[in-house]
Amino acid sequence: MQKDQLSQHKPQSSLSQIDDGKDKQSTEQETSSGGPSDSIKICRVQAGSSVVQIKVSDLELNATLDSGAEITILSSRMYEKLKKALQKVQDVVMQMADAETALRGFITAPLKMKLGSCCFKERVYVAPIVDDMLLGHDILHHHGELLDMQSYTLILDGERIPVSSSFKDGKPTVARVMLKKRVVVPPHSVVRLPCKFDSPMSSDYVVESLGTRKLMIPMKVNAANRDHMVCLINVK
Repeated sequence: MQKDQLSQHKPQSSLSQIDDGKDKQSTEQETSSGGPSDSIKICRVQAGSSVVQIKVSDLELNATLDSGAEITILSSRMYEKLKKALQKVQDVVMQMADAETALRGFITAPLKMKLGSCCFKERVYVAPIVDDMLLGHDILHHHGELLDMQSYTLILDGERIPVSSSFKDGKPTVARVMLKKRVVVPPHSVVRLPCKFDSPMSSDYVVESLGTRKLMIPMKVNAANRDHMVCLINVK
């Protein structure tokens, strides 16, 4: 039995987290019984992450940029939400590099994707990961994408696409809150205003004032990818 060219090498990838309810032995046995398969070694991400918005088929989702991963992985959760089922090219077994665990996955037929204004087709790996998607070296290199960490943008064909970065060393994700018009808050009153962020917030977030204004702004917890309603309080 011959394998296609894509399955002959063992790419390395990075996962933020996996569903490891099955052990390595049982996973490999179930995959091999279902047809041709391959093994893939996976490293776990320990540092922070950068996220960009991407459209995969009919879904808008947040892709975690991982230039150290050789392959792009779509979560099985997002795959199941696709309106049109895609052909499975090959089953694969993905092994963690730092633990005796494994998970099943598969390779899809080419998927339509849109990043910024650029449209393209790529086939990806599908696995039960927590991130919506891991955007790996294969797609980043193939399309010549550059990550500018100073301006938090992904550069693709001259277009700058906003990137949201977060860290696990105590540094918060920061997004600028903008009000498009001048607002007057009368004394002893509160004004509630909707606002937009200049970076996508892929997880639940907190908005709080830096304490540099005369108005009070209460701290508020918001759900992921939701616009914020800011409260301006004039206590004088």
